[in-house]
Amino acid sequence: MESDKDYPSLLNPGIIGSYWVYKCASVGGSKSNVFPQGYSGIVFYFRENSESVSCTDSVYPYILIGGEVTRPTPVLYQNDDFLIVAQVKSCYLYSLLKIKMEMLTDRYIPLEEIDRKLARTLKACCNKITSEQKLSAIDKQFSLLFGEVPAAVAGLSRAVNLIRASRGLCSLDDVLQTFYVSSRTLERNFLKMVGVTPKTYLRTIRFNSVLHELKLRKNQPLIHTALDFGYYDQAHFINDFKKICGFPPSLFSVH
Repeated sequence: MESDKDYPSLLNPGIIGSYWVYKCASVGGSKSNVFPQGYSGIVFYFRENSESVSCTDSVYPYILIGGEVTRPTPVLYQNDDFLIVAQVKSCYLYSLLKIKMEMLTDRYIPLEEIDRKLARTLKACCNKITSEQKLSAIDKQFSLLFGEVPAAVAGLSRAVNLIRASRGLCSLDDVLQTFYVSSRTLERNFLKMVGVTPKTYLRTIRFNSVLHELKLRKNQPLIHTALDFGYYDQAHFINDFKKICGFPPSLFSVH
């Protein structure tokens, strides 16, 4: 699977992280792992690897909804599939779908199984020609769908923003002070609106921050960067790495 650069959302800052475009050029029936990044996903599958083909039938785009990922999660694709993936802050996806996000953790399921009306709405805005036109139409539709955010979601979003801004280095006490709730309430709200515990979310963001930093410190030993991000020792980092990526850090390479 070949990935294109990420495209920022112009209409929903803080709600849509970015969009990714994937063009599948390998043999059909393959799969690609989705790794934990601290976002939920809305995946638009378009048949044929061509930007000149518009979506006019009732089947495509085939839209999947995925929650927070805590381990490598496979996504199947066919030869010549063309994908647009919207990275959505989980608590906002909760406000859109009105379901407990725990139901979607480590899963990708058809949107029609959750909300047929929403699936029809999103499909209708995809009848464009180029990928840029599709992205623009999808982004505009999301600006309408995410118009009003419930107060509870807005409050939890502040806690999520704190974790992301700290690159996963803030403490749970810092999060509690931001959200003004008890630890039990915070965990219950995270499970309901994000799909994972605040501790798991912190771990995911910290780990991704390490990987991002490694791209900037290509000549520095991996463990040195990990220690800078609060890992106790090498064993602690290796254990997290295996859980999140499914393979040891010795097999990791910085591109």
